[in-house]
Amino acid sequence: MMSSSRNASQACASCKYQRKKCDPHCPLAPFFPHHRRKDFMNVHKVFGVRNVLKLTKNLGHKEKSEAMKTMIYQADVRVKDPVGGCCRVISELQHRIKNLEAEYRFLLEQLAVCRAQKQAKAPVHKQQQF
Repeated sequence: MMSSSRNASQACASCKYQRKKCDPHCPLAPFFPHHRRKDFMNVHKVFGVRNVLKLTKNLGHKEKSEAMKTMIYQADVRVKDPVGGCCRVISELQHRIKNLEAEYRFLLEQLAVCRAQKQAKAPVHKQQQF
C-alpha cells in the first residue's frame, strides 16, 4: 500500500494534472518531473499536451530534449508576455546588440584618438630628453 501512494506522489506533472497513473514509459516524465508543475502548466496552456506529443513523437532523444527546452522557454515567455512573447525578447536583444555595437565603435574611435595623441606627444618628449 505504501509503494502505491509513493508512486502516486511521484507522478510526473503531466500525469498528476491529468489525474492518471504515471507509466514508467511516460514520454513527458523526463521533462516534467513532479516538482516542475509550473513548467508543465505553461507548456500545456500554450501548446497543449497533444501537440507537444505530436511535435516530439519522431525526434531522437537529443532532439526531443532540445525541443522540450525550447517549448518550456517559449511557454514561460508567452505566459509572462502574452502579446510579445519571444518576438519581443528577440527584438529587445537585437536592439541591445545594436546599442552595444555602436558603443564598441565609439570606444574604438576613442582608443584611436588616445593612441594618436600619445604618438604625437612621444617624439616631442624624446627630443626634450636629448
